[in-house]
Amino acid sequence: MSPQVSFYILQDETLEARAWFACRLADKAWRNGVRTHLHVTNPKDVTALDSMLWSYREDSFLPHVNLDKHSTDTDTIPEPVTLGSSHDLLTSREGLLINLGDDIPKNLDSFERIAEVVVQEPSSLELARTRFRQYKERGMPPKHQKVGQPS
Repeated sequence: MSPQVSFYILQDETLEARAWFACRLADKAWRNGVRTHLHVTNPKDVTALDSMLWSYREDSFLPHVNLDKHSTDTDTIPEPVTLGSSHDLLTSREGLLINLGDDIPKNLDSFERIAEVVVQEPSSLELARTRFRQYKERGMPPKHQKVGQPS
């Protein structure tokens, strides 16, 4: 069965707003017992998102592991939330994939749901349009949802 793909269209223009929304989405999934992986484009983005997951809430942090720094079998990682930039680390990660990368990761079939977070920034919008078409071509018709008001 193909994963359900959802595009969350934020009215904000900043990539920081995109990352904050991804943190909130991962937090909600974690609180509902859903294993989650946040996929980003490169190690620099992993470092920034890793830091944000530790501090995005004043009263708590989101338990997670940076797979780019983890050298063991990813199937045995107990943390419910992972993040990374390598496509090869996405095997056997059921649950939710939050894609903040520039392209569609490999191994999509190991997830039940895929969330794409889009902001009103020209390059982000163009990449999102490309990914939207690619999902449709793969037989995974995406749904979309507008979120919030511009800041």
